[in-house]
Amino acid sequence: MSSNPRRAGWTRLVLWVGMTGTVIATSLSAQGPTVSSTPAEFWSGVDVYSAIGAVDDSGKVRLPQSQIDSVVAVRARGWVKSLQARPVAGLQLDPMGQLAATAGQDAVAKQQFADRLATPKLPTADRVYTLQSAVQAFSSNGDDVSRMKTACDYLSALDALPKGSTELLLAQIEARLAIATAYFLAGKGDAALPFYRDAFKRVSGVEFTFRNWNLYTGAFIDFANVVSSLPNGRAEIDSTGARLLALSKIPPELVAQNPDFWGPLGQQAPFFQGAITQTSMLGRRAPDIQAQYWYNAVAPSETSPKSSKIRVKRMDDGKIRVLMIGHYGCPGCLATLSHVDKMLPTLPPNVEAWFVAFENDMWGITQLPADDVAEHYRAFYLDEKKHRMPIALWIGGRVPSPEGGTTTESSPTVDQYDLMGFPTFVVVDGHGRVRSIRVGLHEPTVMRTVKYLVKEASNATTRTATASQ
Repeated sequence: MSSNPRRAGWTRLVLWVGMTGTVIATSLSAQGPTVSSTPAEFWSGVDVYSAIGAVDDSGKVRLPQSQIDSVVAVRARGWVKSLQARPVAGLQLDPMGQLAATAGQDAVAKQQFADRLATPKLPTADRVYTLQSAVQAFSSNGDDVSRMKTACDYLSALDALPKGSTELLLAQIEARLAIATAYFLAGKGDAALPFYRDAFKRVSGVEFTFRNWNLYTGAFIDFANVVSSLPNGRAEIDSTGARLLALSKIPPELVAQNPDFWGPLGQQAPFFQGAITQTSMLGRRAPDIQAQYWYNAVAPSETSPKSSKIRVKRMDDGKIRVLMIGHYGCPGCLATLSHVDKMLPTLPPNVEAWFVAFENDMWGITQLPADDVAEHYRAFYLDEKKHRMPIALWIGGRVPSPEGGTTTESSPTVDQYDLMGFPTFVVVDGHGRVRSIRVGLHEPTVMRTVKYLVKEASNATTRTATASQ
């Protein structure tokens, strides 16, 4: 998953990648266009690299998130140069502007957008698309003051267009969320909040069938992570979530008109309800980790009332923890584990990173005793992959299934989080409170949260020591 939220599709694609557990890494040379292409075709390649990552030219080494943007920018400069050898006009001016912005050629990018907007009798819908593309092109880095100002200038131009169209309202929302996401990933929550709040207020004006709940749900989770640290944050999370949840429900009059059509579309509300449940954990006590198998760690002494084999690890022991929750059947989880391993030496003292895994009692297509399945997982994670982080593995016993058969009991830890996708990263402070929760790993965001909590704990210790003197 990438750190670069350039486009409206970015949030949708990344949320989809996180929720399906799918990771696709594309080779910058093997997957790049090799014949004459249009700006749009080149741009689609950049979009993929930025959203789902890339491997190096050998196709064997996955590029770290910190390198993807710079490597893609170098390649984009070559593409821009090749495209400038022939005229670019009409619809191709928009992707040419986006491509130039990715290459760091801001003047070229602005000129492409200006040329498109200067097209005689350009339809309003096309003008909306161009301005939205410009916002997203320049909101790639929340730390770049100049570019973010440019993105906001294009947003002002977008807001100045004649009101009334659904396309305009959708573009205004998506543009605001692009800017908000850029600030969020840069650790600038105060700058992001006005854009989140404004975008969410506009959702009610969008016709129900055009509301994009994939986009709004991902944005709401990030918004909640920011707001949770504010004095009245919990109340704002709850009120905003309740307002958006109401908007995700199909109006009764639409269902009455055509129950067969509208009935299957009723999943938006349960989908968004998952985000509300997930973010309800912020600032509250983290569930204990319950598992039967403990690797790279000493099994806790406390046992569950249900079974002495289930050990319970409490989160309020003074340690700060980064929990990666996932499972073996999630390709994204397996790919992310190596990144967590690389994070371990960079973590401050008194900070731990854990893999909280939940599995069933199947290995391939064969049902096995839980201990035998656990041994397969131990051999894979420790012997084959050499993972070094502590691992808590849950393999539930057999329980009746709704279909009349049996299934494995779900993890009580994961059930309490009611997560929307995997891997999910949860950061817990020394008091056992959830301070951050998000689908997918964005290393800078995790490390910023960790450093903030370390400083917070240090300040609290200093105040306690001073008070006791």
